Amino acid sequence: MRGHLAGYGLTLFAAALLALSSSAVGFDVNDTFLPMFKVISDEGAVVNFTTGRMAGGYINAWNVGARVSLLPFGVIHNGRVLGGALDGALEVGLASASVGMEIRG
Repeated sequence: MRGHLAGYGLTLFAAALLALSSSAVGFDVNDTFLPMFKVISDEGAVVNFTTGRMAGGYINAWNVGARVSLLPFGVIHNGRVLGGALDGALEVGLASASVGMEIRG
């Protein structure tokens, strides 16, 4: 039950964060991600895994992370190198992560 509550909390946090950042919907990457652009991002996941082999056996896992980054060169479009596979931006930054797991079985 505790794992489900953590999952709901993360979902509500992500929804609130999305609601606060609604101005980023529909934008031009060349105008938005200029050289030396600063980025703050987060990530998270909740997993509940069970099998029929052991009655009452399960694995609950979660992770949460945050990152502060810098795009030193902005967006780079180069269609000649690897057929455009390197189209994007170089991101340099620091990240932290927290992981938890509960196993019963």
